[in-house]
Amino acid sequence: MRYPLATDLKTRTGVPDKDARMKNSYIETKGEQQIIRKRPCAQGGVATGSGVAQGGIGIVVNGVPTIVTVWGDTPVTDTDPGGWTNGATYADGGSGPDTTYAALNPLDKNTLITLSNNNLTATLSATDTHYGSARANTGKSSGKWYWEVTINNLTSSTIFIGFNKLAESITSYVGNSTAGWSYDSSGNKANAGGLPGGVTTYGSTFTTSDVIGVALDMDLFQVTFYKNGVSQGVISTSWPYTYINGTVYPVVSCGFTANNQVTCNFGSSPFSYSVPSGFNSGLYT
Repeated sequence: MRYPLATDLKTRTGVPDKDARMKNSYIETKGEQQIIRKRPCAQGGVATGSGVAQGGIGIVVNGVPTIVTVWGDTPVTDTDPGGWTNGATYADGGSGPDTTYAALNPLDKNTLITLSNNNLTATLSATDTHYGSARANTGKSSGKWYWEVTINNLTSSTIFIGFNKLAESITSYVGNSTAGWSYDSSGNKANAGGLPGGVTTYGSTFTTSDVIGVALDMDLFQVTFYKNGVSQGVISTSWPYTYINGTVYPVVSCGFTANNQVTCNFGSSPFSYSVPSGFNSGLYT
C-alpha cells in the first residue's frame, strides 16, 4: 500500500497532530521518492482472562504456534498452546491460554452414577442402599483451587461434596476413608481417618438449588467449603491435615434415592459466587 507524502495530513483519532497513515507504517526511500509502507501486523485478537477478556494475539514463530496475552498487568507468552483457531475464545486461569478444565471421569465412578452434560452432571440412577460416587479426571498436589457444585435435586438421604486420593474407593461416599474429606447435606464434615474422626458437625445443611463452593489449599493443607457464597469454616487443624499431602481429586456422592443429582463447575462456566482471594478460578490443567 503506497501513500505519497505530498498528500494532505490525515488526522489520527485522538492524536490530531499525527498522520494516521504513519501508524504501524514505515518510510521507504527510493532515490528521490519516499513511500509509506504498512508494517505486517496481527489482525484481531484472542479473548482471554477470568471474567473479562484481556486481549492478545496469536502468531507463528519459526513454525511454532504462540499466543501472547495480557493477564492483569502481566504479559503472558504461551509457546505450546496446543494450536489455536481463528475466532476461538481461549479461557485463561492465569497460567496460559491453553487451559483444559476438569470434568468427572466416566472411567472412575461406580455403576450407580450416570454422567451427562459433558461429564459435569452426576445422577443417582436408581434407589439403592449404597452411595453412587464419581471422581474428577484432574487432581492437585499444590496450589489453591476453587470450584462449585450445584445441587440439582435432593429428594432424601444425603449428598457429599469433597475430594480424595485415587487409591480411595468410590463404592461408598467421599470422606468414608483415611484420605477422603467432604461436606454433606446434613451439615457434617466427614473423614474416616480423622480426629476426632468419622462424621462430625461442621456447617449448615444444604438442599436442592444450593451451590457448594470448594476452596482447596494444597499449600497449607486445608479446605474451606462455602454454601451459597458463605464460608462454613476452614478445615485444617481440626483434622489430620498431613493426610491431605499428595494428589487429591474432587469427588461427588449421591445417596440412596434415585435422581438425586449434582452438577460440577470446574471453571468452564461462570461461577455463581466470587472466587476467594488468592485461589485459581477453577480446576484445570
